[in-house]
Amino acid sequence: MQITSKELRIQAKNALEAVRRGEEVEITYHGKVVALLVAPDYAVDEQSQDEALPGFGMWADRKDMEDSVEYVRNLRKPRYTL
Repeated sequence: MQITSKELRIQAKNALEAVRRGEEVEITYHGKVVALLVAPDYAVDEQSQDEALPGFGMWADRKDMEDSVEYVRNLRKPRYTL
């Protein structure tokens, strides 16, 4: 099933019922598919999605960022004093 973003606002119940029946609902905006509604059984596992992202957790080993508040405070501190 394909539905525009405007129709989705008006007919959200019909779109959700179609998903409940097992259909995939494509949401379009200006004629291009921008989203896909699927039942949770068919959704991508979050953990496998995170593993697919190479940048996920790339700052975990940084010792200078253990205290994020202090790190940002140091970034905002003026570099030169008059």
